[in-house]
Parts: sequence; structure tokens; C-alpha cells
Amino acid sequence: MFFLKKKINLYYFILLFISLQSYYFPIIKLAIFPPLSFILLLFLNYKVEKKYIIPLLLIVFIFFISLLIGFVNNNFHIHIPTLIGTLLGPFYLFLFIKINPDKYSKLYTALQKIIITHLIFFYTQLIVFYIFRFQLDFLQLVTGENSRNEAFGVISDFFRPSGLLNEPATYSLFIFAFSIFYFLIKTKLDLLIILSSLSLLLTFSASGILLFLFFIIFIFYKIIIKHIPLLLSTIILILILISKFNFSENIFYKYIQSRFYNGLDTDGSTSQRYTSALHVFFNSKYYNKIFGFGIGHTPQNVDTAVGSGITAQLISFGYLFNFLLSFIFIYLFTKNKVKFQNILLFVILLLTTMTYNNFHYWLFLGLILIISKYKNFTLSEKIIS
Repeated sequence: MFFLKKKINLYYFILLFISLQSYYFPIIKLAIFPPLSFILLLFLNYKVEKKYIIPLLLIVFIFFISLLIGFVNNNFHIHIPTLIGTLLGPFYLFLFIKINPDKYSKLYTALQKIIITHLIFFYTQLIVFYIFRFQLDFLQLVTGENSRNEAFGVISDFFRPSGLLNEPATYSLFIFAFSIFYFLIKTKLDLLIILSSLSLLLTFSASGILLFLFFIIFIFYKIIIKHIPLLLSTIILILILISKFNFSENIFYKYIQSRFYNGLDTDGSTSQRYTSALHVFFNSKYYNKIFGFGIGHTPQNVDTAVGSGITAQLISFGYLFNFLLSFIFIYLFTKNKVKFQNILLFVILLLTTMTYNNFHYWLFLGLILIISKYKNFTLSEKIIS
């Protein structure tokens, strides 16, 4: 164990295995890489700090009660992978955030390397397709399952690369999160961030385009604008200028519009992730609104496994348990002096395909807490160069 800690940057493999959550092996009926990430994390930390024991127990208690509700609602059937990700997720968070300055430097290096890894596979896939007209599918080579790179509607003539991941939306989530956390630590623009943000557009996914826009605004704020009122004024001015353009022939605009207004006529994921889920929740019975449908239970016409973080939590936990979870998260944000813009970042991530039963949900929350905790810690020039 000592050898592993000294010779290998385990944080790189922890991040890599988390990002390979798309690699589901039907023989064992499990995506093995996220659990492996959790096991590697135990090599670094196997004890939760005392100050976090009560928040951990409260989250586990809420999940346990919600699990019982879902168990009853789902005819006493349990989906084991959902159960594993849900119950181990909070432990992942509190083990991950136990970090010292030396490990913080390794975490920065790991973020840099994981971004490079994903960009290499993404741009290789893109270049191979447009030069050789061959669709290189890394997921299919390993698991036999095809990546969802097909384009729909107005962008049907384009190729939607996803690199090592199963679909462009999933790639967009991970490259956005890793890149923005990398930027928050480095606080400088570099070629890596530029290539990452460009790749978000090149996915031709609705989430990729929207995350690209948020990325640009976020970096603009952090580097150029230091005051929120001025930032909001700038955004309003930009929106006014944009409104003067005719978007009727703009391919990105037409694609976003088709995903939200005609999603069910194309692939339907964007429409279902938001509108269908919210429709089912707000038209459910009063006790479902208060307590939720429970963990592991899928209401009719809504699949919370592909829902956004916000809709999945709303459906599973209802108003009451979401209020309690929010209270715990606010405590964690306050304890680690998390700034408003970083809380907003987590809210943005909740609008993606990331849900509470994914390990990366807890990883991203942990990264926000760690970066906020060490915001005044300066990495050596040798490390950040």
C-alpha cells in the first residue's frame, strides 16, 4: 500500500475509473470501473473525519428511508447497481475530501492527465471519422455495446464523437467538470482548457452546447469580471445583442430547439429528462410529492436513471427529503467556505445526466469542497507549468 501511494498517482486512476462508468459488462451485470475507483480511494483514505460523521449518517439515514419507500412502491424489487451507487456514494464523498496539501498537488496533476487522456481519444475518434470515414467505437471494442454517436434531425449529417464514453452527453459532462475544476485550481487559461471547451461544441449534443456556453461565461467571470452585478449586466447586454440576430437558419439553435420541443420525435432523452419527469412529479399524489417515489422506483413514463440530477432527486426524494439533503449540503458548503459561483457550478451539473446514484455525483461535489477549502493554497510553478 505504501508503494502504491508513493510511486503511483492513484488520483489519476480514481478519476479515470469514475469516468468509465459507461463500461457495463452484461456477463456480471455491473459497470465495474466506478466500484474499482471506490476501492482505490480506500488505499488513500479509509477513515471519515470526525466532523463529517454526523452529516454522513444523516445522508445514509435519509437514503435508507427512501430506499424502503422505493422498495414498497417497486413491488419489493431492488435494483442492485442502483443500491450500490446510492449507499456507497456518501462514503465516497467523505473519504475523498480527506486530503492534505501534498495530495492536493497530486489531484491537480491527475486532473490534468485525465483531461489529456479523454481529449486524445475524443479527437482521435473525430479525426479518424472525417479523414477515413470510419466510426471508431472504443466502447464497442471493450464491451460489445455500441456508443450512441448517431445524430438526429437537423444535424443528421454530422458525426457526434464521445471518445471513451458511451454518448456525447456523458462525455460533455465529464470533460466539462474535469476541465472547470482544473481551471479553478490553476486559475489560468491554457491550451488544454481551450481544446476541452471546443470539444464540447464538437459533440453536437444539446448538453455539450449549453455546457460550452456556461463554461465561457464562467471563465469570463473568473478572469475578467470580478463583480457579479457587472457580470449580470454583461450577460444581459449579450442576450440583447443575440436577440437581434436571426437564428432560424443557425444549426446549433435549431438543434437545441428540436431536442426540447420535438425531442420525443427524435431520440427523446432531453425532453424526457426534464419535461416528462416534471410532469409526472407535479401530477402525482400529495404523499409522493412530500416523500418522493423512493430510491429505485421508476414512475410510469419516467426513467430516473437517465434523468437529470434535479429531476431524479425530486422524483426519488420529494420535497421533504430534498429539503433535508439541501440543509446538509449547505452545512458542507458553509464548513468549507464554498463561494456562490461554485455552488452555482454544482447546480449546473445537476441539470446534466448526473444523478445521486452515480459515484461521480459525489466526486464532483467533493472536488468543489476540496478546491474551496484550498483556495488560498498555492501550487508550485513546477507543478502548474
